[in-house]
Amino acid sequence: MTRLNGPDARVKRVFTVDLPSTDPAPGTLPVLRKRLALDVLPSLRATGGWTQEKLEGLTIGGDGRVYAVTDDDGLDDATGETDFLRLGSARSLFRRS
Repeated sequence: MTRLNGPDARVKRVFTVDLPSTDPAPGTLPVLRKRLALDVLPSLRATGGWTQEKLEGLTIGGDGRVYAVTDDDGLDDATGETDFLRLGSARSLFRRS
């Protein structure tokens, strides 16, 4: 399995979807259109350290700002680092276009 971390990291994005207001017809699954909210890769690379494979958690704090945390999964090729990211205002990151 190829892991896209460290210098090989390529895609680290957060998307949003609008949830339907009604249940789909029985036996069908709705297709939801996704919108890119944030490319996290520049934030993960900003410190010049190891770029983790994925985000472990994402939240909007009581202050209206978006926070994310990574996890190294304890893998052989992991550095043991966990990054805590302050990504900006939820209002600006998740605004509808």
